[in-house]
Amino acid sequence: MPLPAFGAEPATTATPSPIHGIVCLIAAVSILSVQDVVIRFLSGDYPVHEIVFIRTFASLIPVLLIVRYEGGLEALKTNKVGLQIVRGCFAFTAYTLFYLGIASLPLATAITIFFAAPLIVTALSMPLLKEHVGIHRWFAVIVGFIGVILMTEPQAGEFSWGSIFALGSACCYACVILTTRLMGGTESSSGMAFYSILIYIALSSVIGLSIGDGSYLMAGQEDLDFLLRAWVMPSPEDFGWIALCGLIWGTGFYLLSRAYMVASAVIITPFEYVSLPWAVTWGYVFWQEVPTAVALSGLALIVGAGLYILHREANAKNA
Repeated sequence: MPLPAFGAEPATTATPSPIHGIVCLIAAVSILSVQDVVIRFLSGDYPVHEIVFIRTFASLIPVLLIVRYEGGLEALKTNKVGLQIVRGCFAFTAYTLFYLGIASLPLATAITIFFAAPLIVTALSMPLLKEHVGIHRWFAVIVGFIGVILMTEPQAGEFSWGSIFALGSACCYACVILTTRLMGGTESSSGMAFYSILIYIALSSVIGLSIGDGSYLMAGQEDLDFLLRAWVMPSPEDFGWIALCGLIWGTGFYLLSRAYMVASAVIITPFEYVSLPWAVTWGYVFWQEVPTAVALSGLALIVGAGLYILHREANAKNA
């Protein structure tokens, strides 16, 4: 799953290096796709908030190394504690819902629905950020949301919990992007990651203490098992896999941050869609999932709308 994507601006004024940025971005989304596979395999034995709790501690290692690289304690200084907390809560909710989604949906479907986030950002930019959104972008948003409807495959008669989780994840991630924009580029990327980690630990702990005994587990609601299952002590092997997810997350975050530091967001952001062929590949290799014609149509509409919005943003910046 991508991290500081769509609309993120370079954190420094470094001379743009498109090739360097593209390579970092492709590497980031590629290794982060491995985390999605691992978490899906673990989703049948542990609750999502336990996985997030353990994974987050492991991610401290690479994130603290990044903090040191970006200037040490100076990188952690912030004048926007409130926005850091709000952003961290949205990010925690986005990732938790995303993991719930990939546990009960085909991997490619969950990730494609998540890519509705930039469409939601565009739709909310006018009322929340007072940005002008022209008729062309509104048309792209409408087309993209038609794609989302197709990806949820409404011919089944009702929305599945997995579809609701994935769409909720996209909405929350859009709020992460909007909150980041409100920070005005004044915060370091490593600082935002560090404060998010603290919030992840706090929220996963609270959820674990509240529902982690498994007493809310309901028969006949398999899609909710990953949320309501009781905490159990991981086996040494599973603990290692969860810790690996933390290292992957921290490394992927660094590569994404580096990509947006050295290259223009307008140039490199389209390469985040590399995560989609990875999702299709992993879904087929591990779970024999083959996207339906309807799902592929929805995927094409979402990706096309997202790329069109990026194209319009590029033209607006160059005008």
